[in-house]
Amino acid sequence: TEPWDAAFAREPPRPAAESGDSDVAPPSMESQPAGGPDPWATEPSWGAPDAWGAPDAAVDAAAEGGAPPAPGLALLAGEGDGPPGGGPGAGALDAATAPASEPASEAAKPQENDEVANLLKGARELFELADFSGSLELIEKVLELDPDNEEAHDYLRRNEETLVQMYESKLGPLDHCPRVVLAPDEIVWLNLDHRAGFVLAQIDGEVSYEDIFALSGMSRLDTSRILAQLVEEKVIE
Repeated sequence: TEPWDAAFAREPPRPAAESGDSDVAPPSMESQPAGGPDPWATEPSWGAPDAWGAPDAAVDAAAEGGAPPAPGLALLAGEGDGPPGGGPGAGALDAATAPASEPASEAAKPQENDEVANLLKGARELFELADFSGSLELIEKVLELDPDNEEAHDYLRRNEETLVQMYESKLGPLDHCPRVVLAPDEIVWLNLDHRAGFVLAQIDGEVSYEDIFALSGMSRLDTSRILAQLVEEKVIE
């Protein structure tokens, strides 16, 4: 509503005939004094409709817990049935966004158990065939799926102990101090990984195998495997 609508909504001046004075003419726009109030600048009253078509009093009454506001005001206040303020619309939205159950994870457990059983069976067979490296590889996969599997931990220990004994038997006495017998330019062509290169860097003819185990920072199994490989390839003696 514009200000001029409120201005002209006021009661017009009464005609002279009704006031009992027939000689007095009704006021006109031209008869207003120059310094008088400008009807075009009149502010709308508090009871005038606001920009949404409802009086301000209705909004105040709704805010104070009085009569419910019009539907348009209820939506502005967030009290409608739509998702922002609750109600049936919000319930449907909550139901749609609620986390779904996970039957897939439950169905995956039997398959995982079957895989663990098959891996354990293969590890037992390889262990009996003296393929301890292959058995150890399968056991490590079992422990990735089932970290608390007691049988897998037992086979892990047995495979590692057997492999360490095999590798150390190729080294000879563990108090022996190995030395590098291969020329440096020939060692480059061996394509050693960083772990083997680190172990090789510790060998200077004055450090024993036992000292290398302590200096390597790796497991005894990994260190003995690298040393056995270097001995087999005649890099050290």
